Amino acid sequence: MEGEAEPTVAFVHERAQAEGTDRRFKRTPGAVKAVRLLDADRDLARRLGANASEARAAAVAGAVALPRGRWNPQVAAKRIRGGFGLLVLRGLLMRDLEGSEALGAELLAEGDLLGPDDGAEERLLGLEPQWEILEPARLLVLDHAFAQRIAAFPALGSALVDRAHERARRTAIALALSHLPRVEDRLHRLLWHLADRRGRVSSDGIVLSLPLTQEQLGRLVGARRPTVSLALRSLRERGLVRRGQADEWILAHEPPVPPVADPAEPSNGA
Repeated sequence: MEGEAEPTVAFVHERAQAEGTDRRFKRTPGAVKAVRLLDADRDLARRLGANASEARAAAVAGAVALPRGRWNPQVAAKRIRGGFGLLVLRGLLMRDLEGSEALGAELLAEGDLLGPDDGAEERLLGLEPQWEILEPARLLVLDHAFAQRIAAFPALGSALVDRAHERARRTAIALALSHLPRVEDRLHRLLWHLADRRGRVSSDGIVLSLPLTQEQLGRLVGARRPTVSLALRSLRERGLVRRGQADEWILAHEPPVPPVADPAEPSNGA
């Protein structure tokens, strides 16, 4: 808005990592222009409704662009302590827990909120968190200064906390799926779970863009790559999943299990 004062933000670099140090989160005035959160994330603006216009001017944050490849979030962790975290505006990230025997990973995409991640608790259990940027990402740094700027708008803070709850719920769903007895069922339901956020409907089925290798898919469902390969072949033979162009997966229109009625809603015979 013309004549409106810009709040002070901590600017960030978009440069790639140099010699193992992540400089993209160090302060460099003018390196990246401030971003208005409610313009960049329209879902948050819709949640706020009429309050969005009032919070818009205060809800500004610095942005960081991350190219494909490995990412070390430790520098970012220092920046966001006391704030809300890092909000994914676009891209696809994978958080992998590497261990001698354990398998486990999580995908994060648009709208997800990342908190400080130093890996201390995981290392106590013999696991090492590793981050990889699968699609070029753009993150907003919602640090302590940002939290102070939006303190007068508790509805926005509540909406951001909801994002953290939503991520936890999706993680719990993925964990439950990884315990299904058959790997092909794990994969089929996981792809449908991801398609709910990243899929689009076409005449051929549900098209899901997912740049993952079979080994990475296996880490998401707790299975080794050879087992994943056999499970995918079975799904293709059954006509449930097939490959599309590039990184696309095409799912048959019918979901893996029939929808369950909401118990909160009365039945027709009520």
